[in-house]
Amino acid sequence: MSSPHPDPAGMGAAVYDLAVRDGRYAPDAFFWLLNSLNRLLEKVVDEEKGLRHVGGEELALSLVSQAVEDFGPIALDVFRKWGISRTLDFGEIVYALIGAGLLAKTDRDHLSDFDGLCDLREALSAPFRPRSGDPWPATPAEEPLPEEDD
Repeated sequence: MSSPHPDPAGMGAAVYDLAVRDGRYAPDAFFWLLNSLNRLLEKVVDEEKGLRHVGGEELALSLVSQAVEDFGPIALDVFRKWGISRTLDFGEIVYALIGAGLLAKTDRDHLSDFDGLCDLREALSAPFRPRSGDPWPATPAEEPLPEEDD
């Protein structure tokens, strides 16, 4: 995916209007996805010394990782608030942006590229679950609170 829009700074109103017209996802979801796509493209340029096309699967999996980084253990709650419950929702947002001329795609890109890539609930909560062998118990010990001095 890439942005054909000649004035990225002027995209804000167009993205907001699209999100409101579409109505399935919160405007913040559109803006976050676009910012995350830009971060992925910057990473591609840094690592590969050039820009290349990013496909749906690569973008969706990057979005999951970015959500963990950006929102931590409340990522799933943020996505719920935005109307996102599966990786296909990322594709729906991307294809709405493509339909509005705000992103571009190739003939090899399809909405189905985003479908069923992972269980968002699992992917967004797994990094925050205790692992076996962690030094901290899963539940705190029942210890009395120290008495306060009056």
